[in-house]
Amino acid sequence: MPKSKFKFERVYFLNRWKQPNYARNENWVIIGIYKWWSSPYSYAYMIGLFGLEVRFWFKRSEVQDGK
Repeated sequence: MPKSKFKFERVYFLNRWKQPNYARNENWVIIGIYKWWSSPYSYAYMIGLFGLEVRFWFKRSEVQDGK
């Protein structure tokens, strides 16, 4: 059975103040760090500060045995 581990995939920056009012959804964290799972295979660590967010995405990948 192949093993799996999470690998870094990408970084997003989000400025919620530049979005229209109707698009301001999800979690609003004034100051904080939190983890958000989008599926069983990917998640993001988010750092929020007054409507500005940096998201670090990680995705599960299969590890092949070296046999």
